Amino acid sequence: KFKAMVHNCNHTCKHQHSIVDKEDSLGEKESLYFIIDKTKMECYNEHSKDAGKSIIQPFEKRFDASNSCEAAIDEELLFVIPLVQTSKVKTITLLVGEGGHCPAEMRVFKNKPSLDFDSAENTKPDQVIQTVYVHGPIEYQLKPSVFLGVTSLTIYFPSSLGGLPTRLHYLGLRGTTSRQKRQIVKCVYESAPQAKDHLDKIHDEDELKKLTDNT
Repeated sequence: KFKAMVHNCNHTCKHQHSIVDKEDSLGEKESLYFIIDKTKMECYNEHSKDAGKSIIQPFEKRFDASNSCEAAIDEELLFVIPLVQTSKVKTITLLVGEGGHCPAEMRVFKNKPSLDFDSAENTKPDQVIQTVYVHGPIEYQLKPSVFLGVTSLTIYFPSSLGGLPTRLHYLGLRGTTSRQKRQIVKCVYESAPQAKDHLDKIHDEDELKKLTDNT
């Protein structure tokens, strides 16, 4: 497990986060990377074209800092991430820039793809998360009762810890899709014994008994 961390939680720490495990098999199953519509995704104030898209990577790339997205002017970054399937989003994982480039705060909006910097500043977020600097990826928990039925996620980073341009190397989402839930229900239904199957078995046994009695 990755344990290097430059932050110690205490009783005043109000945010929920965890250091990412290098051998997290569940995270790969719950990764929402493959339902992110990168063709329609937007990143505002990125330092170069498609820099924001470059840090949206598969789950196994969460320790890779070779790509980066940095604020071009001031400290702000804003991501609009559309999903091709309605989902329940559980967590956001970040691999941040070192020291003063780390974002200080993350404001998360559900199903508000038209937000820009001005409207994001003046719209109440669905969740505000105080981010921390960690040498490695860190996963932030989202409110389970809020981030249901998500078709897009807008993530606004208004400032950095050191007043430097906010920099990110990885941004990933975890959760479950509506299709995954239907498949689970179908699997449970098909594996459970059905009343019809039980009745058919009784009828077959009755027919066999009749044949045996007649011989």
